[in-house]
Amino acid sequence: MTRARDEAGFTLVELVVAMAIGVIVLLASFMLVDASTPLAQKTYDRVDAAQRGRLAMEIIGAELRSQVCMPGAVPPIMPTVSDQDDLWFYGNNQDQDSLPQMHHIYLSGTQLREDMWQGTGTQTNVAFPALATQRRVLLDPVALVSGVPLFRYFGFDANLPASVNQPL
Repeated sequence: MTRARDEAGFTLVELVVAMAIGVIVLLASFMLVDASTPLAQKTYDRVDAAQRGRLAMEIIGAELRSQVCMPGAVPPIMPTVSDQDDLWFYGNNQDQDSLPQMHHIYLSGTQLREDMWQGTGTQTNVAFPALATQRRVLLDPVALVSGVPLFRYFGFDANLPASVNQPL
């Protein structure tokens, strides 16, 4: 009888307490994983939206940097048809000898779209076809922020310091 008492080991009570603590730690870790999964998805969605938005902004920026004035000193942005949700402009993102294109960037439903008309004719007499020669979706889905325009236009006033841009 003394020999059985001298053997080292855990009692039943110690095992039950250790198992209860283990179950509590395991449940807490499962709750942490369960709570972090939606947050990880939300972070992934934000990163994805930022990457797609950055790509669309790069495309729009490249198109706007290619602006050209048309013969007869016609400005590159067409102010009579452009507004806060539409942008019409002339550009040439090809080589210097190519004829310019007419671009229309606009919001259609939840899509930011671009239509492009390739100019025909000569450098001094450029004409554009009635139907767009190229159409593409730049970004989908897009939602406007209430009260914030999609496009804002600025002009330069030669009478003001060069750092001052005038909203149009």
